[in-house]
Amino acid sequence: MSHRKSPTMKPQKPTSGGLPTRKTGRRKWIILALLITIVAASWVWSSFSSSADLAQARRLLLTDPAAAEQMAERAVISAGGNFPDAQLVQCRALAAMGQWDAALGGMSLIKKPSLCNPDELLDLGRQAMQAGQWQLAEISLQSATARESDALSGAFELLVQLQLRFQRPGEALELCREWKRRVPDAAMPWAITGDRAMASVDFGSSIADYREALRRHPAQDLENSVRSSLVQVLVLSGDVPAARREFDLIMKSRPLAGKVQLAYVQLLRLEGRLDEGLVEIEQYLAKSGKNSESLRLRGILLLDVGKPELAVAELKQSVALNPYDIGAHHKLAQAYQQIGDPGSAKPHLERAQKLTDATYRIGEVQQRVRAEPTNAEAIQELKELNAVLGR
Repeated sequence: MSHRKSPTMKPQKPTSGGLPTRKTGRRKWIILALLITIVAASWVWSSFSSSADLAQARRLLLTDPAAAEQMAERAVISAGGNFPDAQLVQCRALAAMGQWDAALGGMSLIKKPSLCNPDELLDLGRQAMQAGQWQLAEISLQSATARESDALSGAFELLVQLQLRFQRPGEALELCREWKRRVPDAAMPWAITGDRAMASVDFGSSIADYREALRRHPAQDLENSVRSSLVQVLVLSGDVPAARREFDLIMKSRPLAGKVQLAYVQLLRLEGRLDEGLVEIEQYLAKSGKNSESLRLRGILLLDVGKPELAVAELKQSVALNPYDIGAHHKLAQAYQQIGDPGSAKPHLERAQKLTDATYRIGEVQQRVRAEPTNAEAIQELKELNAVLGR
């Protein structure tokens, strides 16, 4: 029986299409790691370069806005076209050069302006308001209120001013409500709503809001202003004891002046201290000069002490300076009647009634225009009422 040797199997070299060797696999991972490192380094460098350009643009903004605009644009390009803070600086630079249309267009290109630096948004909004660029101001300020920051109260205050400028009291009050909710310690929104309530002859709400403002311990200038307004509305509402307490607080810290002094004269009148009121109004006139309000108050005091002829002279000057003062027309008519001249009294009574009717009517028409902004009839009536009231 013959025996054959089994053929020996020679090891085969892997072909190029076979499984990679351990050495080949390691090489690929090294290449991949290098690529990732290069991409990451490129991104880091791009980010660093963009941030450096932005910092330089901010430094140049006040001294060389043209260079700042170019540097900010370079930062945007380095960041791939989406760099909100750099785009905002670019808009600020354009605004500084008076290129308002370009600045507004630049703001529209920022995908998320709410991500921009709130302080810079506030600065741009303030700058735009000063220049009468209302649309840019509103966009910038609304973006500044999108998140919590130290700029929040400043942005709300300017937005409220903007709404009131365009006779949108409803929107202004809504902003104040949001302001109170988001910045509970802020005194200013309470002061503003107090002013609006006083203008609407809602004395109860006005007094409550002023007291809320004072409870928040505002800065000295605002405290003085609010307390001055509070004493005025207390006098107008006839709350003599509360007005007296507030005046005593004021007079401990500073001498009376301006509208506060006039309110004090009114308080003395309510307390029946007419001679003291006349002395106080003379002191006011010596310091501050004549104006329609002080002349009206002096005329009323003269009427109270039985001197209608002198009252007529004062009140005529008052309505000449401010022909839209309802109270001055009423009192002048009363003074004419007391000296036996009803013919001269009649036009002032009619004027006072017309102003009163317009004052009550305008609120209704404003609401109608807000609800129907294209209503030509309502818009025309609003213009006529504003003309009657001298607005």
